[in-house]
Amino acid sequence: MKENKTFGSVIISISNSVILKIADIENSISMILRKFKYSVIPKYHSRQKPSVTPLQAMALT
Repeated sequence: MKENKTFGSVIISISNSVILKIADIENSISMILRKFKYSVIPKYHSRQKPSVTPLQAMALT
């Protein structure tokens, strides 16, 4: 039973670190998109609604 407990805790710690890494990646992506939004989207404001997302702006270029 002890082996099973340690194995389970190892799996839990691995999954926790994976979740943290995914969260870090999502944070960095959202930061990049925010910078992109402020640098690129104002060019499109004249012909579009202000609520354009960075991905929509990318699709338009």
